[in-house]
Amino acid sequence: MHSVFDERALEYDRWFDDNAFVYQAEVAALRAALGTASGIGLEVGVGSGRFAAPLGVRFGVDPARGMLQLARRRGVCVCQAVGEHLPFPAGRFDFALLITVDPFVPDVLALLRELHRVLRPGGSVSVGLVDKDSPLGREYEAQKDADPFYREARFHSSAELIALLQQAGFAELHAKQTLTGAPRETVTTTQVQAGYAAPSFDVRDGYGAGAFVVLNAVKV
Repeated sequence: MHSVFDERALEYDRWFDDNAFVYQAEVAALRAALGTASGIGLEVGVGSGRFAAPLGVRFGVDPARGMLQLARRRGVCVCQAVGEHLPFPAGRFDFALLITVDPFVPDVLALLRELHRVLRPGGSVSVGLVDKDSPLGREYEAQKDADPFYREARFHSSAELIALLQQAGFAELHAKQTLTGAPRETVTTTQVQAGYAAPSFDVRDGYGAGAFVVLNAVKV
């Protein structure tokens, strides 16, 4: 699947400029979920580095070489790898990010267990997802056959990922959400922010109201 991300890396990266309010709201939710996390960070599925760079995440992995070239230009130290088989020793990182990667991974539990392995005890993981039970998640699901990036995606709910995080050995979970409420009009995967009013971009605690949810959990 990563071939489309190789071939259309610039198109993918341009989405963040075309939907700048959505992008900034997602960064704000991730920053709020990370809290005081510090030290050596890793983003799995780093893409073009749009999240790692502003959040101070030093390292990133991704299977798509085209994406890694863009992330490197943003100052991220990158290597080509898949999240289920990370080329790092156990306990190497203090925190990790996994942002909208779950729809593209056949075995999300295996990925979370691998993240658990490379985190130090007490390290945290922040999982950003498009909640499939939200209005936007349902629209993405309905339109995914027409979208080159999401055609083979399998979206999850917050509850599903919470259960997987617990199975993988994480605890002390808390959540942040943004893109709350229903879009005022039909939106597509390429133009998201047109459907939302300004208050929808606020970051709130919990999940269940927002389309973009960040689940933060700790390796215990």
